[in-house]
Amino acid sequence: MNVSENLNDIEQQLRQSADKGNISTLPNVIAVTKYVTIDRANDAYRAGIRHFGENRVEGFQQKQQALPNDVTMHFIGALQTRKVKEVINDVDYFHALDRLKLAKEIDKRATHTIKCFVQVNVSGEASKQGCGIR
Repeated sequence: MNVSENLNDIEQQLRQSADKGNISTLPNVIAVTKYVTIDRANDAYRAGIRHFGENRVEGFQQKQQALPNDVTMHFIGALQTRKVKEVINDVDYFHALDRLKLAKEIDKRATHTIKCFVQVNVSGEASKQGCGIR
């Protein structure tokens, strides 16, 4: 199945679910391209995808530079504080805000408002990432 066919199937499933739940606004589909070539990411763009997610700084930068300017870029992985300055001003959505130190570094380096999702470790397990609950 090619990217376009796969996207059509996903969108059809979303529409059917929305109809059943009486939902008027469909969610955005994010193409996670962390193991995908730039050519394949461009195939997704041509198929209609406009939201792209990456979990590594290098991969994010490569895809962000290669894709057209009308895409929305999501950083979906853990981000080291020292790497914030390399990527944060190209991010539209940051999905893994997991500690206060990182939030402060983003605030310090960002030249625009960054939409962030806070990652919370609700289990309290040391092996899991995310802010703890107090």
